[in-house]
Amino acid sequence: MGVGIGLGAYYDGGSWYQGGAYYETLPIEPGTALPAPIIYPRNGQSPEQTEADRQDCNRWAVTQPDAVAGASAFQRATAACMDVRGYTVR
Repeated sequence: MGVGIGLGAYYDGGSWYQGGAYYETLPIEPGTALPAPIIYPRNGQSPEQTEADRQDCNRWAVTQPDAVAGASAFQRATAACMDVRGYTVR
């Protein structure tokens, strides 16, 4: 598993690491969960490339201000990253 150094929470593709512990999902306050976004490749990316880009964008998103504290901030950061990589996120 990965280790987050100065990132707050860190996603290694299988588990979240935060505050010295590993989680299957990132702990978020009740009531803040949002539906998972749907990602559409705009440039013919394969399912494998889409998943790799999604994981990279998730790792990047947790480094952004307020992303660990709020699900909507995390999803906005992830969507922005995916947009730059050639995806539409809804």
